[in-house]
Amino acid sequence: MVGTRLLLRRRQRLGTTLRTPAAAPCRRKARASAVGARVGTPYRGTVGGVLLVLNGAPAVGKSTLAHRYADEHPLALVIDIDMIRSHLGRWHELDESKRVARDLAVALVRTHLLGGHDVIVPQYLGRPEFLERLRDVAAEIGVPFVEVVLTDDADEITKRFRLRRAEYEARGAQHPEADLAADNIATALPEANERLLRDAASRGVSVVSAEGGPEASYQLLCHALASRH
Repeated sequence: MVGTRLLLRRRQRLGTTLRTPAAAPCRRKARASAVGARVGTPYRGTVGGVLLVLNGAPAVGKSTLAHRYADEHPLALVIDIDMIRSHLGRWHELDESKRVARDLAVALVRTHLLGGHDVIVPQYLGRPEFLERLRDVAAEIGVPFVEVVLTDDADEITKRFRLRRAEYEARGAQHPEADLAADNIATALPEANERLLRDAASRGVSVVSAEGGPEASYQLLCHALASRH
């Protein structure tokens, strides 16, 4: 409890974290865009077309929130870069698999946005280079680019990460998260969470708290989307 209060005080210093508002639907009216101008037909997206990046520390709940959004938005595509990487042959032996997976993800993003659909990328992005690539794709196609940082209590993130790793190990499954040594989990995850919060505050990125559970987080995400475009 003391740790949670200290974390919340740090968040207040770093920037505003969105907390549960009244229900705010994500659906918006479709709009015309540069896509329609190029292909000769009106562009139609489920919220007017959006490339949504859900940034956050590993195990904070990004994929759960991304799929909750997709459930409400027909043909919205969730692009999991770690999943793409883990489907490349001998990916765990080749560091190049990281670059290949990101290149494939960008190609999927572009193709699906051009088809008139929303795209959600739930990924821990601690460095700006890939974010800029995604931002450039959205600008090229003429759809909004929205980044939201998902955060939670550091102890909860760490606990979920350990549980998920144990599940992978029990199945004998390999996963990119194995790159993080077990001895570093207790420090690396809280540090990643704090670093993203500082960065979000410096860039004016919306921060959504996962502490109220998946449904509350989804309503906060809708609120953030409504305020961004």
